Amino acid sequence: MNVQGAFDAAWWPAFLRELLESKCPKILYNLTKSYFTQRTAALMMNSIRVEKPESSGSPQVSYVGPVLFNLQFNSLLQLKFMARTKVVAYADDLLIAVGRDSTRVEENYGKHG
Repeated sequence: MNVQGAFDAAWWPAFLRELLESKCPKILYNLTKSYFTQRTAALMMNSIRVEKPESSGSPQVSYVGPVLFNLQFNSLLQLKFMARTKVVAYADDLLIAVGRDSTRVEENYGKHG
């Protein structure tokens, strides 16, 4: 499954919380916090400029983009699923694999508990 708009919807306070919870070195936390501080998106058409403060989104075409998105998926990846269920994420792709004998059994085992 491709998580539509995942990079655009990435919420910065969640990144910072995950960094704190993972006991990230303070210098990397502060660097990331600084990166997210006072960012704006601007659109210019003819002589009109519109600017808006930003609080979400992740730079997809960068080295840090996938790392930040993995932080966002961290809580999902740490959920405890029943046996024979595996969750894998990379960038904005997510796979929940369930191995069972029938679709109904797979749906039941795919629920976290």
